[in-house]
Amino acid sequence: MPPAGNLPSRLVGGQLHGLGTADMKGGVAVMLRLAAAVAAPSRDLTFVFYDGEEGPASGNSLGRLFGEMPWLREASLAVLLEPTANAVEVGCNGAMNVEVRVPGVAAHSARPWMGDNAITKAADWLARVTRFETKPHDRHGVTFRETLQVTRLRAGRTRNVVPDELVANLNYRFPPGMTGAEAEQRLRALVPDGFGFEVVDHAEPGLVSLDHPEVAGFVKRFGATVAAKQGWTDVARFTAAGIPAINFGPGIPELCHQVEEHCPIAHLETAYRWLAEFVTEGA
Repeated sequence: MPPAGNLPSRLVGGQLHGLGTADMKGGVAVMLRLAAAVAAPSRDLTFVFYDGEEGPASGNSLGRLFGEMPWLREASLAVLLEPTANAVEVGCNGAMNVEVRVPGVAAHSARPWMGDNAITKAADWLARVTRFETKPHDRHGVTFRETLQVTRLRAGRTRNVVPDELVANLNYRFPPGMTGAEAEQRLRALVPDGFGFEVVDHAEPGLVSLDHPEVAGFVKRFGATVAAKQGWTDVARFTAAGIPAINFGPGIPELCHQVEEHCPIAHLETAYRWLAEFVTEGA
C-alpha cells in the first residue's frame, strides 16, 4: 500500500498506528498467532496466505490457489480477517470501473470556435453523474449502499489547446443480488450516446451467508454485531466457489488508507480470543 502520511508505525495509548495496521496487518497478526498458539484445534483448520487481494482481479492469487489446491473448495467456512472492528460483516458489494470518453475537436484556444471543447461538452453530464444518489439495499436484514463516484478525470494536451477528449473514470459499487451485467447496463443508461464506454474491470458481489449454521453459530456464540461489507473483499470469491464466508477482523475499516490509520490492541486481543475459542470448541 502507498504511504499516506502514516509512517513510521508507533504504539500510542493502546493503539498501534501506521501503514496497514488496520488493513490488514492486524488480521495477519491474529492469523499468525492462531497458527503458533492453537496446537489442537477441534476443526480442520487451514490458514491461507496469498498476494494481490488489493489489486486488479487478474493479479489476485486466490483464484490460482483454488486451481492448484482444489481441496480448498471443500471448506465449510472462510473467515477473512478484513478490518471490521470485530463485527461480522457479511457479503460485500460488487465493484466496477468504467472509463467514459467524451470526444471533442482540438483547436487553438485563441480560436475556440474552430474546435469542440470536450470539457464543455462533458460539463452537464458530469454535473448530473456526480450527484448520483446513494441508494440503500436490504439483504437478509443488513443494508448495502449502492454508490457511484467519478474518481479520475483526464483532459487537455497543453494550456493553449482546446481539449479534444475528456476521460472520466466511474467507480461503481453495487449490492449482492445485482450481477455485473446488470451493473454495466445500469451505468450505460447514465452515459449519453456518442460518449465512449469501456468497462476497465469489475468484480461480482459476495453472497450474504447469515443463514449458514457456521455463521449463525459464530454470531450467536459471541454476540457479534452484524453488518454489511460496503467494500469489495474476497468473500465474493469464496462464496462464488460455494464456500460460506464472512469478514471478521481487528481494525477500524473507516480509517484504512488514512493518516490516522490504527488498530486498537484490544481489537487484536478480542479477535484472537473469539477465533481461538471458535476453532477449539468441544476439544
